[in-house]
Amino acid sequence: MRTVEWIDGRVRMIDQRKLPLELVVVEFDDYRDVAQAIQNMTIRGAPAIGAAAAFGLALAAQGSRATAGKACWPASRPRRRSSAPPGPPRSTCPGQSSA
Repeated sequence: MRTVEWIDGRVRMIDQRKLPLELVVVEFDDYRDVAQAIQNMTIRGAPAIGAAAAFGLALAAQGSRATAGKACWPASRPRRRSSAPPGPPRSTCPGQSSA
């Protein structure tokens, strides 16, 4: 068993606070819980903390990817100068017409 690992979209780690008396494995599917595990020393040692942090970022990215389709933003990037007058902002959301 590894100290920290990624299994089926979850972070699994040994609760090192319980060692050496017992072997307890904890699993997280939320990056905030992984951050808490680092803070409260569930996971210890620079390499394991680094791996746990990377897995936590992967969980956060998974969560943001799941909600990314729900957010639409107007195209408000600076445009090049042109002779035409500026028009209303265009939507970058699929299926929405320009305002």
